[in-house]
Amino acid sequence: MKIFVKAKPGAKMAKVERTDDTLFASNKEAHLAIAVRERPVAGRANEAIRKTIARYFNVPPSRVILLSGSASKNKIFEIPNLEGAFNGIMKTMNGKKNKSGQAMLLAVLALGGTMLGATTIAGFLMLYQIRQATDFENSAKAIFAADAGTEWALYSYFKPPQAPLPGTNGTLSNGAMVEISCYDASGTVLATCDTTSSAYAISKGTFGDTKRAFEVDFSVATPTLP
Repeated sequence: MKIFVKAKPGAKMAKVERTDDTLFASNKEAHLAIAVRERPVAGRANEAIRKTIARYFNVPPSRVILLSGSASKNKIFEIPNLEGAFNGIMKTMNGKKNKSGQAMLLAVLALGGTMLGATTIAGFLMLYQIRQATDFENSAKAIFAADAGTEWALYSYFKPPQAPLPGTNGTLSNGAMVEISCYDASGTVLATCDTTSSAYAISKGTFGDTKRAFEVDFSVATPTLP
């Protein structure tokens, strides 16, 4: 394989650049711009360029032959039987590109997954807070309704006859509902709570899907209003 080199001796920084990727990829010849620090004195620049080419193509320097241009900036080198090494170089370069693309894809997927996870968690936390706040409000209204029912049961027991249910037939002004049931000592439901047969009462307050209940024990109470 022939290597056409545009030499840049005495450069501040050594580097190699391809100037024709078409021929390089076709494994026919290589066109390179090579900068070396060495100056063109006593063949030092040519030797530095030869070693640079050897490193670039991963071959021993002894395989790199200068064909022409020893005193010119435009030089032609040759590396006999370079096909195997060249194919290895191209596979390595393509492998690096593929690995780089795969790494970038994995990084993007990982970042996207992290952002999606964080967004999902934040959404769940916000939903939980909203639901918790709603549950607190509903629970408070249901407790208020159940408490109103216990007051009604106590009043009916101590001051018969039985009074009307709290609110409008058990529906309070805040939308909560109350249901009171009185039982005798055997657990039988009584028609009213204004009788000495009442042993206890259960008041159930409901608001939305939230339910709360209190139990009033009449068995230890006196039959008169304290």
